[in-house]
Amino acid sequence: MKRKLRLLVLVGAMLFGAVGLGSADRSWADDGFYVIAVSPGTFKGAWSSTTVYHAKDIVFYNGSSWFSLLGQNQNKAPNANSIYWTMLAQKGDTGPPGPSQYKGELTWSYHRTESASGSVNVYYTIKVGISYVGGSYYIVQGKVDMPAEPGEKPLIISGSAILEGSNLMITMHGSQPWTDGMKSTSIFYANVDKTTFNGTAWGNTNAFDTINREMYYDYSAGTLNLTSAPIPLP
Repeated sequence: MKRKLRLLVLVGAMLFGAVGLGSADRSWADDGFYVIAVSPGTFKGAWSSTTVYHAKDIVFYNGSSWFSLLGQNQNKAPNANSIYWTMLAQKGDTGPPGPSQYKGELTWSYHRTESASGSVNVYYTIKVGISYVGGSYYIVQGKVDMPAEPGEKPLIISGSAILEGSNLMITMHGSQPWTDGMKSTSIFYANVDKTTFNGTAWGNTNAFDTINREMYYDYSAGTLNLTSAPIPLP
């Protein structure tokens, strides 16, 4: 058995030496194997048909790395000349999209036509950024600029969206502190076309007056009209 092991190691050492990868120390180690010193190659960057490569030069070609076996290696594409080149690492397949790929910003004009007390005619500006998570799922974050009222600040919103057929269905939660002591939270839903991003929206708001210790409720429904450029969705 020991002779077989020595023979295998000797053949391996001869092969390493034949391609110029290194040299073999023919003294035996304690476990009965040859000690083979392998010298590293020289990285030359992307392969070029005009460059003369030497043995042990390493290049990138079509996404993979290649090792030059011989000298005077010129104008021989690595993938078509196995006498001159051997592959070190092959390019892998394209993986799935990573999390939170930012796709861009959308701006809507929200025409509110309904409230808890009846019909209204109010316009809001909604701005959101959309990030792609994967599959049919998205993350949505942004704000709603409310009509100018004393003490009122933008409604900060965040949520998620799912692509169902030709529609993008969005659910967002919002919070809004006022300088006059009012604090509100909202749930907002929207159903828009995935190409034009126009559609309808509805939701409700709960607000608490921290000064008078009173609770308020309101309902909102209306239409969304895109005023910015649409975003291509994967």
